[in-house]
Amino acid sequence: MVAPSPSAPRLRIADLEVKEFRSLRHVNWPGDGLGWGGQIPDIVLVGGANGSGKTTLLELLFGVVRFAVDAGSSDELDQNALALLPRSARRVRVTIHVGSTSRSIAIGSEVRPNPYLKNAWSIGNRSSHEADPPEFMPPSRDLQDDRRRLSQPCMVPDGPKLLYFPTDRTVTFPETRFKGPGVRSSNDEPTYRYHAPGEWMQSIEASLYDARWRDLNAKDRGHLGSARNFSAFEATMQRFFGETKRFHWDDDGVLHIQTHDGILHPLSALSSGEKQVLLFGAELYRRWTPGSLILLDEPELHLHEAWIVALWGFLGDLQRERGGQVIITTQSNYLFGLGEAGSRVILGGAP
Repeated sequence: MVAPSPSAPRLRIADLEVKEFRSLRHVNWPGDGLGWGGQIPDIVLVGGANGSGKTTLLELLFGVVRFAVDAGSSDELDQNALALLPRSARRVRVTIHVGSTSRSIAIGSEVRPNPYLKNAWSIGNRSSHEADPPEFMPPSRDLQDDRRRLSQPCMVPDGPKLLYFPTDRTVTFPETRFKGPGVRSSNDEPTYRYHAPGEWMQSIEASLYDARWRDLNAKDRGHLGSARNFSAFEATMQRFFGETKRFHWDDDGVLHIQTHDGILHPLSALSSGEKQVLLFGAELYRRWTPGSLILLDEPELHLHEAWIVALWGFLGDLQRERGGQVIITTQSNYLFGLGEAGSRVILGGAP
């Protein structure tokens, strides 16, 4: 993938304020960050004790940003998106940049709708002293049109996307009688949340077959410079596994993992940590379009410290190559310590 040009649109969080939403008592970005200089950085490491709201923060950001950039074509889709917003909060305000377009979304019991406020959406109509749950207006036609304009850069295949990897990252390899060329990955949808695939054609394994199939087609057409899709996955394996394991295609075109002693194993035989590495390698290579917003919840799960270092370097390399913003929550003091002071923030405490 070619590095994004400076003029390419980027999807990013520019400003965030949360007041009493679930376990999040108070968040103020970029003010909370140490050394942020008034701007939320490209890579953010979020630490904090259990119950401080790290997962809640990512769920909140996913819901609000999805509402902004995934403008559905039907009222039902709009209502489903609106249901993701934090109605129980006293105040949530998120400013989102997509290229040169900026929108500030304010939701909560202290927020009243203001149709005359430019470049901002205020959704809600309850004063702070009322005890009943707030009543929220359905999206107006003007708001729907505004969302569609905001989402346009994210709707094209190479436009910025919203990608979310929650802690529930079960990696499955569904059975199939025929492992063909795989499925051509599509980045037309503006948002993606990882779910374990139910069918082989949506699996990580299928994406590996797809990458090799595209490389073979490129070689047949004489486009040797384009035949680099599968090599990206091989480089990721090398980065984490060294010489202990590598991909191996047999004479029938079936993919295996080959250990240093030459024994072949199916991908399903990988350990939990190895599957996580394969997940991040496959899905981020496939879906991270230039300028995307990436949300990662505790990526260190199942990983040894050496692999945490490799993962941190892998994420940094991809961010420099493809641009965009990465927000990572972690329970690992080791991972948190890998970030410089200008990339870290602690929920519920000083940076």
